Amino acid sequence: MDALLPEELLREILSHNLTTALDAFFHFHFRWEGPARVLYVPPSRSSHLLLVSKRWLRVGTPLLYASLRLASPEHAGVVATLFRREPGVGRAVRWLRLEGGFGRDLGHVVKLAPGIHSVYVGLEMRSRDSVAGLKHAFAALSPVCLWIEDDAHRGNRKIHEARMLLYTHIANVWQSLKTVTLPEHCWMHLALAIPLAKSSIEELSCDAFDANKWIEEGLMGRILDAAHLRRVVCRGTTAERGMRRLLKVRGLAPADVAKFSFVHGPGDDNMLLQSILAEAESENAP
Repeated sequence: MDALLPEELLREILSHNLTTALDAFFHFHFRWEGPARVLYVPPSRSSHLLLVSKRWLRVGTPLLYASLRLASPEHAGVVATLFRREPGVGRAVRWLRLEGGFGRDLGHVVKLAPGIHSVYVGLEMRSRDSVAGLKHAFAALSPVCLWIEDDAHRGNRKIHEARMLLYTHIANVWQSLKTVTLPEHCWMHLALAIPLAKSSIEELSCDAFDANKWIEEGLMGRILDAAHLRRVVCRGTTAERGMRRLLKVRGLAPADVAKFSFVHGPGDDNMLLQSILAEAESENAP
């Protein structure tokens, strides 16, 4: 029966069941929705469809790996082995979510997946973990879109090392970087504000109440020094009136005030991110 399906139609069917929505894949671990804090749950995908036949496995595997989540060194090792055996699967990866397991195999995974353009980095590491793989991975990556989740109040020596490595790449290495998205209740500090100011980003997305705090602390003024920054997207429209008043009180230049826009949430279409992602997808299309 499946042999009667044209390859393109089969790919469309499998793509519909195996691909993940942007806001679901890059969801932050903890997110406030009303009074509740919601824990990130990895989106489920119908990977069992790949067991239907060898043909479905061949067509569907690259679609399944287009968005890749890594959370342990063991998983990274398995994926690296797969990519060495089937290079086409590695070339299909577009989105990468790093939640831990920054061992040496991570560097191999990234080198075998040259089409990655969007990356989530969660800086959760134990003191005995290695950052060797992260160093090799960051050196091989050229992300266009970056999501950062980092509880700056917590940490150990390895987290600090990984954090400084990330900030260095934002400021000095990743010239391809166009958007950075930060989580709610993000603690901004000079160690991050300065790299953002030195970066190539065109859009910064953050929680509106966080942005309000950074304006009061003077940190937003440092970020606005970024030469290519076109928009600061504040998630949460209820804070808009108060923030615009604060921007005037703080004496920001009209050109900087004009950069601020307000959206309901991360899935809102009123973001530069959407067009940047579409452009990156078209550039990496087979």
